[in-house]
Amino acid sequence: MLLALVVGNMVGAGIYLIPSAMAGIGAISLYSWLFTITGILLLAFVFAQLNQILPSSGGPYVYCRTGFGDFIGFTAAYSYWLAWAFSLCGMTLTLVGYLGHLWPVVNDHSPHFNPYVSFIVKATVIWTVALINIRGIRVMGYVQIITTILKLIPLVLIPILALTHFNPTHFLTFNTSGESNISAFSAAAALALWAFVGFESATIPSEDSVNTKAIRRATIIGTLITAGLYLIGTIAIMGIIPFQQLHSSESPYADAAAVIFGHNLGGLISIGAIIAVLGAINGCMLLQVHVGMAAAQDRLFLPLFANKSRFDTPAKGFIFSAAVSTILLGFTWSRDLIQQFTTIVLFATFAFIVPYFVSVAAALFIFIKKGQPIPKIKLIMVLLAVAYAFWMIVSAGKNMVFYGVLLFFSAFPMYAWLQYCLKKSSNSNS
Repeated sequence: MLLALVVGNMVGAGIYLIPSAMAGIGAISLYSWLFTITGILLLAFVFAQLNQILPSSGGPYVYCRTGFGDFIGFTAAYSYWLAWAFSLCGMTLTLVGYLGHLWPVVNDHSPHFNPYVSFIVKATVIWTVALINIRGIRVMGYVQIITTILKLIPLVLIPILALTHFNPTHFLTFNTSGESNISAFSAAAALALWAFVGFESATIPSEDSVNTKAIRRATIIGTLITAGLYLIGTIAIMGIIPFQQLHSSESPYADAAAVIFGHNLGGLISIGAIIAVLGAINGCMLLQVHVGMAAAQDRLFLPLFANKSRFDTPAKGFIFSAAVSTILLGFTWSRDLIQQFTTIVLFATFAFIVPYFVSVAAALFIFIKKGQPIPKIKLIMVLLAVAYAFWMIVSAGKNMVFYGVLLFFSAFPMYAWLQYCLKKSSNSNS
């Protein structure tokens, strides 16, 4: 279940729509994939080490709080929770993009497109997943295993069969972004990073697993599996569909299947993609709410996340998260799905990289505080992980850094308001 959680959360919306977004940058994006894979493996190594000495539920929140105190812990939980809220919107857009391949009413390129129906479908997906999670982590885990197995079929099948239609001349288009190679490389790396968010999935519900070794293995092995699928899949799709055509595609895997087999099988691939993204949404909502629950239990997040239902789950937290995601989906009303997806992904990526950076930066403090030995190789890995996370913050672009700084500053009044409410509640109870 832990491996399915890690792979299922990463292999979702990213692999199924990011090839289209990266086609607007060019073949240079493949180098960004390699760089990002290296960086994510460094982060996964550090997170696996941190979970070994801090096996409490909460993942990045726990590491940030242990290393730097309550306020930074709250900021990490706040940023991480919001990042998943935006990511859930991006994943839902991906799901609807593939559904539009089968049902023109939700296809924003179709003359039959109906924005009201499209919004109802998106909202229904979010609330269905929330209800699954409310039923408990075991139910969610079984759903995750099934969807992970089903999603791997098209991801393995398409790259193999793509060999008969592969055109290497597509990759002669090195940089189509209109920006410098460094800027294009950085933009593609930011998109690639979002595809890997969730590598820390096994560390979030740690208290539901008694085996820290299994958590560590699931984190590393799941990241390696996902990296291989992403790199091979992106190369295959780009080799089948010309970049200009690929950049406007809302269902690249289905379009690739249509090239290889005809439009009928393209529909089957769309069904596989819908199942895949549904599984990713399922797992990611679990992470979002469990981080909120871990922080709420320490009185560092909304108290409703700490209240458990008869299923032993934070039901109110799932309902609140689903409501916020539904509101955010209301802003995705226009027809330009790829542009919406790219904007949401870049903002979510920045919101993720902040708690990632703080977590790995806190690692050395935590190792020392817990009396852990720090061999030279571990020290080098931690420092490289810190450097990678910092580089990703810098390379996010001026606009994303600007909005990210606003996000950080918004944590101050939120934290003050939370503490005021908790203090007022304590006085009332006494």
